[in-house]
Amino acid sequence: MSSPQPPPLSEVIPVEAPESRDYWIAIGASALCFAIACALPALKFQNTNGSAHIWYGGTVFLVGWMAALVGQLAWFANLLLFGSWISLIFRSRFGAVVFSLVALLIASQTYTLFGDPLPADEGGVNKMALTHILPGFYFWLSSIIISVMGGVLCRSRR
Repeated sequence: MSSPQPPPLSEVIPVEAPESRDYWIAIGASALCFAIACALPALKFQNTNGSAHIWYGGTVFLVGWMAALVGQLAWFANLLLFGSWISLIFRSRFGAVVFSLVALLIASQTYTLFGDPLPADEGGVNKMALTHILPGFYFWLSSIIISVMGGVLCRSRR
């Protein structure tokens, strides 16, 4: 008489499915690019008085929502990017792609800032205009593009 065999290890310890690893890699790569974007200079503005100001990505992330007051909505692409990450966590490829593509479309509104005078102070006396887009902005766009690619390339649910 043979002794009973122990259950296989995969039944005792849940093993994560290999396809879920793809989603976490996509989220991690996108989040890493986002963090790098926050640490790098993103936008360079020229004031009407001649002084230049360089805004880091972290500064843009913290105060960029106020640009909605002058019709600039690109900051809200961050909310859609976060929605894309949540969709990837729940393995919703369609949701991730839709959120990311809309985020990319809204983020591209940043290019319309060139030549538009923006208020440089609370009284609206001084104005500033965007003169250069710096590496932090491109890392931000890369984080959105990686999220799109994560939604497209990750394996679907079974």
